[in-house]
Amino acid sequence: HRVSSTTGVGEEEVEVGRPEWIKRKEEFVELVQDIRRVFEKICCVPNRELVYNLYTYLWDMVGVVFMLLSYIDWLALGQFSPKYKQLIIGRHTWFSGIREAFQSGDHEPWVFRGGLTADLQRLMPVDSGNDLFLYQYPDTPTSQVYNIRPYRVEDLEACHSVALHTWDDGMDASDDYATHPTLVGEKSIGPFMAFCPGLGFVFENNLGQVVGYIFAAPNISEFHQSVTNVWLPEVRCKFPLVEPGEGELLTPCEAMINSLHKDPEPLPAFIDGPDSWALCRLAVLSTVSDASLSRRSTMLMLACLRTSGVLKVLTEVPKKEKYMMDLYTKMGFMPLGAESPTEPGAADTTHLFRRY
Repeated sequence: HRVSSTTGVGEEEVEVGRPEWIKRKEEFVELVQDIRRVFEKICCVPNRELVYNLYTYLWDMVGVVFMLLSYIDWLALGQFSPKYKQLIIGRHTWFSGIREAFQSGDHEPWVFRGGLTADLQRLMPVDSGNDLFLYQYPDTPTSQVYNIRPYRVEDLEACHSVALHTWDDGMDASDDYATHPTLVGEKSIGPFMAFCPGLGFVFENNLGQVVGYIFAAPNISEFHQSVTNVWLPEVRCKFPLVEPGEGELLTPCEAMINSLHKDPEPLPAFIDGPDSWALCRLAVLSTVSDASLSRRSTMLMLACLRTSGVLKVLTEVPKKEKYMMDLYTKMGFMPLGAESPTEPGAADTTHLFRRY
C-alpha cells in the first residue's frame, strides 16, 4: 500500500502498511457517516428557507463522499492493475499540488474554482468525466441517500429482480417471465456475476433495498470466451430448448430460452484490439427519481476500470430500446463506427462506447 502526494516541486511516495491503510479507511468511513448524519439533520430543520439554501451544496457533497467511499471499498479488494500508477496520474487537487500553488501567492484566488466539492470530485482517477458531475438536483429536499457498494454473492436474487423489472426498455417485464423469473437476470448479468464479480456494484436506498446495479468485464475477449465455453453450456442444461407445437408461437420467455441455444454473436468487427476494451451493463429501477445515481455509478465504474488498466468501455443496446439508448447517451456513450448491415446482430444491436 502506498500513499502518493504530488507537490509543486515533485512527487513524494510514502510507504503505508496494510494496518495503517485500513485504519485510515475506517477513519474515512466514520467521517462519511458523520457527514451523512449532519445532512439528515439539516433536512429535518423546521426553517425550510435555511434547508433550501444549504441543500444543494450538502446533497452534492454527500453524493461525492459516498462515491469516494465506494471507490475505496473497491480498492480494499485489491483487484486493481499493478500498473495502476501509470493510469491515474494527471489530476491535481488541493491535497496534491493545488494547496502549495495557492499558498505561494503566485496565482490569483479565482484561478482555483469549484470549492471543496469539485476538489473531491477530482480525486476520482478519470481524466474525462466532468460531464458525469452535471445533473439535476432534487426538486424538493429529501434525506434519501443512495449507497453504491461492491456486489456480494447474497445480492444475486436482488440483482435478478432488478434485471427483470427493467428488462422491457427500463420497465417491468415480470408478466412475460412469470414461469422463469430468474431467466432475464441469468441472461443479462449472469456471466458478469459469475466471471467478474469484483467489478460489480449495487445501489441501495435508505432501507437497504437494491434498486439498481452496474457490472463490467475488464476484457471483452476473455469474457466472450468464458461465456461461450463455460457459461452457455451450463445455462442450456438448466433451460432446455423449447419445441413449439404446430402453429404455436413462442412466448417471450420461451423465445429467450431458445436464444440461449444459439451460437453467441461474434465480437464487433470494428473493435481494434478487443483486449483493451471492457463491457458494461447498467440498470436502475424506474421508481428511482434521483438522476445522479446513474452518473455517479458510471463514474465509479470508469474509475475502477481505469485503475484496472482498461481505458475504453463498450455496451450493447437493442435498437428498439429507446430509453436505454437515451440513458447510456446521457452517460457519455457514443455509437462506435458504422456497422455493416450484413454483420451478425447489426440489425438489432447498437454498440456504444466511452473513453475516460
